[in-house]
Amino acid sequence: MIILTKLSGERFALNPDLVQRVEASHDTVVTLVDGAKYLVAESLEVVAERMLSYRIAVVSGAQETTQLHLVAGMSEDFDDETEADLPAAPPVPLRRGNV
Repeated sequence: MIILTKLSGERFALNPDLVQRVEASHDTVVTLVDGAKYLVAESLEVVAERMLSYRIAVVSGAQETTQLHLVAGMSEDFDDETEADLPAAPPVPLRRGNV
């Protein structure tokens, strides 16, 4: 979640995975995939930076978790293994809409 500020000054948490677009005209407008719109005090650049930081943290955490699970399941000769020798994580199936 990222923390944003409504024009009224009220702070709220927003799931960046639900953001369709962010527009900057006079005010910054965040449009969600369901069509909901939020006017926020932060600039387009600040919103984009927070979304990027969120995604970096999610991917980094997923990689760390995957590597911890792999290390825990490896034999004691793990030190002889290189990162390239580690098995790839299985693909995640993607679904469209509410299927």
